[in-house]
Amino acid sequence: MSPENRRPTALFCFDFDGTLIDHEEDPELCLDFLELLSRLKASGAAWAVSTGRTLEEALAGLSRYPWPVLPDFLMTRERELHRPGDYNHHWRDVGDWNVRGQATHARFAWENRAYFRLIRRHIERHTSARFIDNGPEETPNIIAATDEEMDDICTFIEGGLQRHRSVGYQRNSVYLRFSHADYHKGGVLRELCRVLGLSPAQVFAAGDNHNDLSMLTPAVAKHFACPANSIPAVKQAVLSAGGYVARSRASRGLSEAIAYFSSELGVASAVAGKLISSPAAGSSASPTGFPPSSGASSGASSAAAPPSPSAASTASDPPTLSSASRNRPSSSSNALSSGQPDAF
Repeated sequence: MSPENRRPTALFCFDFDGTLIDHEEDPELCLDFLELLSRLKASGAAWAVSTGRTLEEALAGLSRYPWPVLPDFLMTRERELHRPGDYNHHWRDVGDWNVRGQATHARFAWENRAYFRLIRRHIERHTSARFIDNGPEETPNIIAATDEEMDDICTFIEGGLQRHRSVGYQRNSVYLRFSHADYHKGGVLRELCRVLGLSPAQVFAAGDNHNDLSMLTPAVAKHFACPANSIPAVKQAVLSAGGYVARSRASRGLSEAIAYFSSELGVASAVAGKLISSPAAGSSASPTGFPPSSGASSGASSAAAPPSPSAASTASDPPTLSSASRNRPSSSSNALSSGQPDAF
């Protein structure tokens, strides 16, 4: 079996914006986490990025940071699956998943056009949100003015789902993208595990927003977590399902969560390895397979090693939580189609 097709010992799947990358902190990416990522890869594990970005947007985002190893897989638009081609360039589809998904969504958009027109009329008459029509073969998006307005819009949409069972949506804050109910981050991760021959017990997943909830479940990934900067609904859902809520933000929280699950995932030796201090993210080191970017962040010291696994998320100072999230996974629209900043 070639190295490319060798089955990994474990799979680590991370949301990108807000989970791997903390756009509100400096540095945005904990450099000690990169050392941990290298050790996980050397131990035989694979890693993947799951995002609402398009493939082009995901590659542009990844190029800003000094990754020591490329992702083995990219899951984009919350429904597509890619792997690197020759020499880590020309990312390609994994099997026929993307072709089938595109055909499914073309039929889905056509079959539900009347329902989408109904939602559009409601949006235009009763809200200040924007309904974005992406053509007859692609699903529409919605951009609300506030999270509260999007909550109300989702309530309206939910009211019609019993009559339109194929309709799903992916929400991230004030952004929403419609999708077939079978296509979401959890569905893509499940397909990847099928291709790799992995069980949920061999999978770790982490995310911070509504659109990540479909993969933060024992049926998809037995080991799942969210960083401290996650929205309250995600923290509540993760705790309720037996996952780990980190005390640290973004990639620092990922190190913490991976340490917590390391023995069960068979990567304890990789986690126990000394995490070295790394050069600043703006150093001359270029990420493997990505061109250097002028947007790379610069300067800041790396974080300490992840806390002991005994520091469980349910310890003395649990996070403040709000009501549980809706069962149907939700997320955000492709913001580029509307001229808005990417929401993921």
